Amino acid sequence: MKAGRLEEFWKMRPVRKIVMNGVEIFFDCSSKVADFRARTLLSKEPGTIRWLDRLSPDDVLYDVGANVGTYSIYAAKMRGVRCYSIEPDARNFALLCSNVMLNGLSGKVMPYCLGALDRTGPSVLFARNREAGSSGHSVGEALDEALNPVEPDFRQGIYAIRLEDFAASDTVETPTVIKIDVDGLEHLVLSGLGRVLDDTRLRGINIELADDIDEHRKLRLSLQEAGFREDDELGFVHRNGVNRNIFFSR
Repeated sequence: MKAGRLEEFWKMRPVRKIVMNGVEIFFDCSSKVADFRARTLLSKEPGTIRWLDRLSPDDVLYDVGANVGTYSIYAAKMRGVRCYSIEPDARNFALLCSNVMLNGLSGKVMPYCLGALDRTGPSVLFARNREAGSSGHSVGEALDEALNPVEPDFRQGIYAIRLEDFAASDTVETPTVIKIDVDGLEHLVLSGLGRVLDDTRLRGINIELADDIDEHRKLRLSLQEAGFREDDELGFVHRNGVNRNIFFSR
């Protein structure tokens, strides 16, 4: 590519603007998948949007499996929520950081390039697709043992952390609400919550579960035993007919 064309390419920044109730939200759409996530912000997970609309500036959201940060950005921009956005995929994380800067949310949305699991230490991300904004990856388990096995295009070294350890840091606030979407390993994230699950400041959990995974069925029962109830008004089933978002409140 000639130098002049390179200069023009470097100046390109595909950004989509969404206006809601007079508030402008900007998303870096450097990939087709990232643009899809921006375009379907309000329609892809309507229950999640209604759930976020119930939050206030007093809330602290852990967005676990934040991807490029569409819901973190919405929560911070529209509701004034303080967010900790946890995303292990380096390509998604780069766009997450870009979206935070585009919206002037530095310090309001704190991105962490981590994988949330039931143990803390080095691990591996098995990435299914090279395009930023993609999902369906597997983390921290051998491919033949993973609940969501994928044939990886790329293996990325990551640092995994228990959310109990994460929340114990002096620089991190205790969550009042948690959103968990980690492609089949939600039960491991929940196991890593430890004492955070018993903290009465945590009053809501939005979690994506699959009906065909035994561990997920047990997870629903364990949350009910911990004093959480399901909000049937917000819950919804995904297009595949298997995955569903379930909303728990204390």
